[in-house]
Amino acid sequence: EIPVLDLNALGAVPNGVRSPPMNAGQSADIVAGAISSAVEAELSQQAELLESPSTLAAFFQLLSDAVRPSPLGTAGAGPCADQLRPKMLERCALMGRCLALVPLGLQDCTSESATASMLRFMGNLVGNEEKLPKNAPHRAFVVAMLPELCASLCHALATLQHLTALDEGLVAAAELLLRLASALPEELPAALSAGIGQSHVSAWSGGQLQRHIGNRASYPKQTDWLEEFQQIVCELQREHRKVSH
Repeated sequence: EIPVLDLNALGAVPNGVRSPPMNAGQSADIVAGAISSAVEAELSQQAELLESPSTLAAFFQLLSDAVRPSPLGTAGAGPCADQLRPKMLERCALMGRCLALVPLGLQDCTSESATASMLRFMGNLVGNEEKLPKNAPHRAFVVAMLPELCASLCHALATLQHLTALDEGLVAAAELLLRLASALPEELPAALSAGIGQSHVSAWSGGQLQRHIGNRASYPKQTDWLEEFQQIVCELQREHRKVSH
């Protein structure tokens, strides 16, 4: 297992690389190779990784930073001047294995930082494009795993108490849902409905969540949308507690 400090140190590399002396493409190749090696090492000890919240948080924070896109409407602000993200996404098998780990790690996760890191990774992996192109290298495995990812996300929203606070975890969950709604508008509704159905909440509350996502464009400020999302999550958790008891 790679020590947490080493994962954190490696995670600082993408944001610290400057070009010259190497151009961005060369830098991205080197950084992507180093990150991939570290990720492979952790995945080879999956059980130990899942049992260590601090390592899990550092692992997914590293991945989240590696695939972080530039903010919408900008270019060159991502790691290695936007060159690292495509280098990582073209490693489809590795990224798919990392994504498949999220439902396992998110299940009953008590670590706020680990939860937020996993949700940020998923959101950054999806990206901030209006609609994910059919030829995007990561589209196939994201779509294939979407029902399972939605089920784990809905379960987390209904059960993880720290997601009721307006902090990094809830913000990351909201950002993930908004990005999925934009990137995969045809695929998300059915996957989200199935996920809600597995979360033991009422159809009305589940419908409220879906309507809120669908009505996102009607909110002039995203902070207003986020505050209402927080209230919906609180209601989901109240309902889940009633059903569970």
